Amino acid sequence: VGSYGETTKSPVSGSPHTRFVWKYFNEIDNSLDACTEIQKNNCIPLLNPASNVLTTTLDASSKLDMLDISSYPPDIVQEVDYAIMISSFCYHPVYYNQDILLVSKKRCPLPGETGIFIHHGEIYIRIFSPAREYILLEAVNGIGPDIKIRDFSDWIIWGYVVGVHRF
Repeated sequence: VGSYGETTKSPVSGSPHTRFVWKYFNEIDNSLDACTEIQKNNCIPLLNPASNVLTTTLDASSKLDMLDISSYPPDIVQEVDYAIMISSFCYHPVYYNQDILLVSKKRCPLPGETGIFIHHGEIYIRIFSPAREYILLEAVNGIGPDIKIRDFSDWIIWGYVVGVHRF
């Protein structure tokens, strides 16, 4: 059973979409493991998920690239594990289409921090607000719906946002 502070484990079976999502997570983790120490300081996986106006989804049209972070400040380079590209307008005006979020998987988001949460293949970029009896994932832009979660067992906490790269 998952809760905030925990990441649920990969399901042994599940729908083809669930298996695809876990394959994608494993690809990113494997690309991190495959880098040498020098490469880890210079590049990170960049996830470019499929999006439409309202949702961000991991599916067959999602792409995985590498992002060179050698010019970033050393504290960012040490903290960041992967990046995710915003490919919709649903987070405007906080995040814009083509922004790149720099994400750390080294710990769960703290209350008030923006985290990356996965639920049944959908990616949620939300402000983490744990309460006594539930977890609230608040819309980062104050416009979209907040999500109140009482059973966090089928959610994945996939890191917190360290910074944003804007073009």
